[in-house]
Amino acid sequence: MIFLLILGGCRQQDEFAEPRVYSYVDTADIKLHHIRIQQGQEAGTKYLDSLRNIYYTKSLRDRLNVLYMYCDHYFRSGRHDMANKYADSLVQILEANDRGDFSAENFISTYYYKADISYLLNDVNTAYEYYYKALSLAKKLDERCFIGYYNLKMGIIVFRNARYKDAIEYFRRSLQNNSYCDERFLYSYRIQQAKNNLGLCYERLGVYDSAVYYYNAALEEVQRIKEKYPGVNDLLLYIANAVIKGNLGGVHARMGNNDTAEALMKESIAVCEKNGNEPIDAQYTRLKLAGLYMTNGRMMEAQILLDRVASLRDTLKDLSVQTRWNKSMSDYSSLTGNYKDAYNYYMTYVRMQDSLLAQKETVSMAAIDSYIENIDNRNTIADLKESAEKRKLYLVIVICLSVLGIVVTVTAINNWRKSKRHVEELTYMNSFVNKQKTQLEEALYRLEKATGEKDRILKAVSHDMRSPVNSALALLEIFETTVKDPTEEQKEYLHLMRKSGEQALNLTKDLLEVATLSKEKLETELTDITNELRERVKLLQYKAAEKEQRVTFESPGNHISAHVNKEKLLRVVGNLVNNAIKFSPVAGEINVRLKSGVDNFMIEVQDCGIGIPEHLKDKVFDLFSEAKRYGTLGEQPFGLGLSISKQIVEAHGGKIWFDSKEGKGTTFYIIVPYS
Repeated sequence: MIFLLILGGCRQQDEFAEPRVYSYVDTADIKLHHIRIQQGQEAGTKYLDSLRNIYYTKSLRDRLNVLYMYCDHYFRSGRHDMANKYADSLVQILEANDRGDFSAENFISTYYYKADISYLLNDVNTAYEYYYKALSLAKKLDERCFIGYYNLKMGIIVFRNARYKDAIEYFRRSLQNNSYCDERFLYSYRIQQAKNNLGLCYERLGVYDSAVYYYNAALEEVQRIKEKYPGVNDLLLYIANAVIKGNLGGVHARMGNNDTAEALMKESIAVCEKNGNEPIDAQYTRLKLAGLYMTNGRMMEAQILLDRVASLRDTLKDLSVQTRWNKSMSDYSSLTGNYKDAYNYYMTYVRMQDSLLAQKETVSMAAIDSYIENIDNRNTIADLKESAEKRKLYLVIVICLSVLGIVVTVTAINNWRKSKRHVEELTYMNSFVNKQKTQLEEALYRLEKATGEKDRILKAVSHDMRSPVNSALALLEIFETTVKDPTEEQKEYLHLMRKSGEQALNLTKDLLEVATLSKEKLETELTDITNELRERVKLLQYKAAEKEQRVTFESPGNHISAHVNKEKLLRVVGNLVNNAIKFSPVAGEINVRLKSGVDNFMIEVQDCGIGIPEHLKDKVFDLFSEAKRYGTLGEQPFGLGLSISKQIVEAHGGKIWFDSKEGKGTTFYIIVPYS
C-alpha cells in the first residue's frame, strides 16, 4: 500500500536524538508501539504521560523528544488534529530558541513533519509552506538525503492524483538522493518504501513485469535491513514484508500465476491481521484473493473471505475497503446468478466511489511547481531586480537597433530603385550599393542578435513574474481563509485583487508563449482530436454557464486522429470559445464543429455575438491589436490570444480565418493537416 510511505515518513526520531545520549527514545518508541497494539490507544497515552513527567523538563532536546512521541502517537491513532498541535509545539521550540541548540537536521525534519500532517488535514497551503522551508534549507545546506525525502512526498502526492509516470520519476529521484544518506535504520527503510511504491506505480500502469521486479527488490531490501539491523524494529519490517507480498500476490493474480498469487496473499493476510498489525491492508489483500477465487470458480472460498471483510466493517470503518467490498459482492452475486443483489451492490459501489473521489485532495500541481520554481530562482529574481535599470537600457538598445535596421533597409531599397532609373551612374552606384549591402548585413545581424536578446529578456521576465504572482495568489487565499466576517467592501477588494492577479498570470503565460513559440521546435504526438475536443468543450461549458450560455460539440461518426501538439491546439480552441462566450449575449449558443477532410481536418467555432466591425477585421490577429473590445457583460479585454492562436495554427502548417457580420455573430475556421 502507498500509505506505508505516509506512515513511515512520520517516524523520524533518528533525526531528533543521538542514540548514545538519548537511548531511551528508541526503547520507549518500541514499547509504546506494543502497548498500542496489545492494550489500546488510551494505554499508550498514559505511558507517554509517565515519560513526560520524567523527561520533559530535563532539557530542550528531551522536551523535543517527548513532544515528538506524543505527535507520532496521535498520528498513528488517527487523531491528526492532536498530532498537528504537537507538531506546532515542535516548530515553536525550534524557532524560539538559539539555533545552535539544534542541528540543521532537526529543523528540516520538523518542517517535513509539520508539512506531512498539514497535508493529511487538507491544509495544503500550510503543507506547501513547510515543504518549502524544509526543501530550501536542505538545498542551502546541500542535504541531499532530505531532498530525497521531499521527492518521496511529492511522489505520494502525484500518485494520489493518478499521475503514475510522474510518481515514478519522483520515487527514482528519491532512491538516487537516498544514496547520500548515512547508515541509519530510517533511511534504509525508505529504500524499500520507494521500491514498493515503484511497484505500485507500474502495477497501476499495467506494466506487470516491472511491478514484479520492484516488489521483489523491495523484499530483498527488507531482508537486507533485517540482517544489517538485527533486533531493531523487527515488527515494522515483519509487517512491511507482508504488505509487499500482498501487493506482489495481486500482480501475480493479474498475470495468471494463480498458485503463486494465492500463497503470497494468504501469507500477507495472516501477518497483517495478527494483533492488529495492518488490518486495513489485510482487507485489501483478502478482497484481491476473493477476486482470484471467483475467477477460478471457487465461489465458496470467495464467500468466506467476503463475509470476513463484512464482519470487520464496523470495526475498521474504512470507506475505501467498503467500496471495494461492494464491487466484489456485485461480481460475486452476478456470477452466482443473483442479478438483483448484483445491481444493488454495484449501485452502492458507484455511490461510495463518488464519495471517495469527492474526498480526494484537489492538489494544484501548478502550485507545487510554483514553490519549487520559487526556491530555484530566488537568487535569480533578486539579481534581476538589482539589474532592472540595465534591462531597461537593453530594451532601449533593442529599439534603437530595430529602428536603425528599418532605416538601413529603407535606404537600401531606395538606392536600389535609383540605380535602376540612373543606368549612367551604375559604376559609381555599384560600389555605393556594395558598401550599403555590407552595412545592411551587419545591421541585420545586430538586429537579429538584439531580437534574440529581447526574446530572452521577455522570456526571463515573464518566467520570473509567474512565481511571485503565484505566491501572491496563494497568500491572498490564506488571507481570505483567515479573515473572519469580512465586510462587503473587503470582499470586493479581495475579489478585485484575485482577479487582477489571475489576469497578470495569464498575461505572463501569453508573453512566455510569444517569446518561445517562434524559436522552439513544435513537438507533436498522435492525438485523438475528437475525444480531446469533446473533453475541452465540457470544461468550457462551466465558464459559459456563468452567462447561461450553452456550448455544443458536433463531430463525424468516426474518430479523427492527427499528429499535433495537443496542449497548444487545445489552447487555440479554448481561446476561440472564451472569446465567443465573452462577446455572445446571455443565454446565447456557441457551436463547436469538427469535420474531416482528405488531408486535413477543420474546426469551426460559431457564436451569435456582437460580431467584428469592418474597420477592425484586418487587426484581429495583430500581436498588439487595436481590436480589443469589452464583452457583452463588460468583461475586460486582455491577453494576446488570437495572435498566439494564429502562430500555433501556422506552426502546425495550418490556416485560421473568420467570417463575421456585425450584430449577428462570428465563425472562426481552423484547418490543420493530419501530419
